[in-house]
Amino acid sequence: NIEVKERKETFMIKFGNAYVYLNNQGYMLKIAEEKLSLPILTGIKTQEQDIHEGNRLCEEDLQKLEEILKIMEAANSQSIGSFITEINIEDKQNYILRLEKEKKTVQLGDTSNLSTKMLHIVEIIENEKDVEGEILVNTDLSKGSVFRKKV
Repeated sequence: NIEVKERKETFMIKFGNAYVYLNNQGYMLKIAEEKLSLPILTGIKTQEQDIHEGNRLCEEDLQKLEEILKIMEAANSQSIGSFITEINIEDKQNYILRLEKEKKTVQLGDTSNLSTKMLHIVEIIENEKDVEGEILVNTDLSKGSVFRKKV
């Protein structure tokens, strides 16, 4: 028996005035104008001429995608995965998450101690409801995380 599973959109990248839907393995499934409620990946290294339906992200982006999947798993385990609207993957030592609905940006750092970092993020989201700012969990967490209000 051959079992066929349809690839499912997991992330998007902006491509001109459109979006490229990606699955969790980095395959480009579709290019469309409709913005889905999926996180947008920014800071990718894949060249524009390589962006076509059926192609995959470049090797460097695929390696970062593995880490992004870990980040999303940790965020979903704390019920904040749906808050993430954008992930900047330019620097794998400091992933940047945008939580648009919460009006917050998260300087996550690398993927070490993700469960602890997510707990800090949840705490700040609860304590700083409706306050726009930046959450820093890319620091020494033994001293706690930092929230900077936008001025």
